[in-house]
Amino acid sequence: MGVREPDSEIRATVRFDSAGRYLGEVTPNSLKARLASGSHVARYDQVHCRALAIYAVPDSLADVVPYYAELDAAGRAQGDSLLRFVAAVVADSRSKFERFPQNTVVEVRGANHYVFLQRPAEVAQAMRSFLSGGRVASAH
Repeated sequence: MGVREPDSEIRATVRFDSAGRYLGEVTPNSLKARLASGSHVARYDQVHCRALAIYAVPDSLADVVPYYAELDAAGRAQGDSLLRFVAAVVADSRSKFERFPQNTVVEVRGANHYVFLQRPAEVAQAMRSFLSGGRVASAH
């Protein structure tokens, strides 16, 4: 996904045998399907303190699927579908979050879900500004 995931995250989310061979992910596919379905909606109406949301906003399909150029036609079609899905999920989440005046939204353009690994300085700056009560600007 364009970043090196921390080894600790891989060890916490993936199972390997004693020889180091991949056995599968820790999270069952049934749970992943429930999460992806969006059936559980965050209750932003019950949060009354200030809150910060940092949204990665991809500028292109390569931001979401860095290996897009290497895909065949079927893979590219799946990539296009993934980008539309991600854009819809992010737009829906953001519209629900920013309805409340105590919430602050920061966009980091040209990034994907791993924005905190791709652009750690910008994410940290947004968090520091938010926590200090200052103005929080979107990163571009």
